[in-house]
Amino acid sequence: MNALEIKKNYSLPESLNKEINILFTLRDLITTHIIFFLSFYILTNSNNNFLLLFSVFFLGVSFNWMNVQTHEACHYLLIKNKKLNDLFSNFFYGILSLRTVNHYRLSHLAHHLRLHDNENDPDFHLYNTKLSVGIFKDLLLLTFFNYLANNKKKQKINLKFTLFAELMIIILTFVFVNNKEILNILKIIFLYHYTLFGVSLCLIRIRTYVQHFSENYNEKNISRSTLCNFFETLIIGCRMNFHFEHHIFPNIPYYRFKKSIKINKNKDIFSNFYTKTYFSYDF
Repeated sequence: MNALEIKKNYSLPESLNKEINILFTLRDLITTHIIFFLSFYILTNSNNNFLLLFSVFFLGVSFNWMNVQTHEACHYLLIKNKKLNDLFSNFFYGILSLRTVNHYRLSHLAHHLRLHDNENDPDFHLYNTKLSVGIFKDLLLLTFFNYLANNKKKQKINLKFTLFAELMIIILTFVFVNNKEILNILKIIFLYHYTLFGVSLCLIRIRTYVQHFSENYNEKNISRSTLCNFFETLIIGCRMNFHFEHHIFPNIPYYRFKKSIKINKNKDIFSNFYTKTYFSYDF
């Protein structure tokens, strides 16, 4: 059964509203920035090693949320007006995560068009590499440096935006931190970037791996939805749990799929496309 056949067999309620609800956009904005600023405040002001590790981890969680929101923006699902959609994403998420929505959109379009294509799907390495090996590489920043080495010609980074974002991060650090000694500020900036390019990538990898890994089933052109608990959604899914639906209907906001999932999740033909946790991936 290919993607078109799956789409035909998937039941969408007539009442499904495809329109964007700005209240959900604002809700996710508030959620993301509460996690970010609480973690960032602890990072910049705590001398306790346990609290420092806690802040690094949850700062990574906030970057995971920003990744999901930038993903939604790249599909124009945050705000109806496309220009405002991109400005909103770049201002509230791009500056803090050093990535514009246009840069994300270029690679993500290829992911949708070339899913499970080892040469043309830019996310293939996230779900094809053994999960433990991938996480190890993420934490050593090998994934990040490999990305820089392999994407110099493929995707040009907006240098002006990146420099502006870095300046804003330095200013934000200087505003929040009590101990303004240069070594302390450099330590915080290093941990900020390590969290962004290492810790958060681990969480993104887990989500991407579970949603796309396909060794033991045939429908390799479709991803999975993970109907997990609140804590897994908070840390890993970031409300982007309905990925099976997203690949079939990429122009419908994630929060519109709750009714359709109730209808389709128990159908035998879709049994391989739903999982209950991000912590079991031997499918």
